[in-house]
Amino acid sequence: MFVYGRYFSYLLLIISLNSQAQELHYFGSKNKYTVELLTHVLSYRPRENYQLIPFTEDMRKKRAFTFLAKKQVIDIVFAGATKQRMKKFQAIEFPLLKGLNGWRVPVVLKANHNLFQTLDSMNKFKQLTPGLLYQWSDKKIMAFNNIDVTRGSSIEGLWGMLAKDRFDYFPRSILQVEQEVAAHNQLDIMIEPTTLIHYPTAYYFYVNKQNSALAEDIKLGLEAALADGSFDEIFNRHYGKIINDMQSQQRKVFHLVNPFLPESTPIQRKEFWLDLSTNN
Repeated sequence: MFVYGRYFSYLLLIISLNSQAQELHYFGSKNKYTVELLTHVLSYRPRENYQLIPFTEDMRKKRAFTFLAKKQVIDIVFAGATKQRMKKFQAIEFPLLKGLNGWRVPVVLKANHNLFQTLDSMNKFKQLTPGLLYQWSDKKIMAFNNIDVTRGSSIEGLWGMLAKDRFDYFPRSILQVEQEVAAHNQLDIMIEPTTLIHYPTAYYFYVNKQNSALAEDIKLGLEAALADGSFDEIFNRHYGKIINDMQSQQRKVFHLVNPFLPESTPIQRKEFWLDLSTNN
C-alpha cells in the first residue's frame, strides 16, 4: 500500500506541475491587434498552458530588446524586421501586419493640396522633399532611393516644420495617419488624397535565441491560424476598414526599394502580403 500511495502522490505531483501556467511577459501591450493575435496563436498549444502578462513599464523598444537578450523580465517583443535584430534574436518570420506598416500616406499643407496630383513618374516624385526623424529607418530607405530628406529631432517638431513649409510632405503610416492629423487639427495640414508610398517591410514576434520551443509554438500557431482563416478574421477586424478605404481611393503608388530588409524575409509567400495598389 505504501508503494502505491507513493506512486499516486508522484502522479499527482506530475499533473500539478503540468497544469501550472507558464508565464510569458510580452512588450507592446498598447498594440491591441498583436496582443489578441498572440493570445489566439498560443491557444493552439493548450498543453503548455501559457499565461500572457503585459510588461507595462514605459521604456524604449531598444531597452526591451536588451532585457530579452538577457532573458530578464521580457519573453516576447513585437517589432519590425531588421538584419541586426535577426542576428541577435529569434524572429518568428511570419509578417504579422502583412506589410501594412510599409504603406505611407503623404501629409501636406492644405495650400499644397495639389502637390502630388500631377506627378506621373518616379523622377518627379523624388524631387519632393519629405521630413523624417533622423534615426528612423524610413530616412535611410529614402536616402538609398536618392530622395533628399529634411531631418527632425522629434515627431512634434516635424509637425511644426511641416506647418511652416520647411519640407514638402510628412510620410505617415496608413495605420495611424487619420488619428495623427486629427490630433494636430490646429495646423493647416491635410492627408494628401491621390498618392501612396510603399516599401517592403515586415513586423515579427521576437523571442530569445535560446527559446526555440516558444518560437516553434508561436510559428505553429500562426500557420494554423492562417490555414483555418482565423488569422485573417482577426487581421480584418482591426485593419479591414483602413484597407478598404485605401483601395477604394485608387491612389497611385510610388514603390521604393528597401535594402535593409533581411534576406530571409518570406516575400515569395504571397498569402503573407497585401498589395494596396490593386483591388484584389
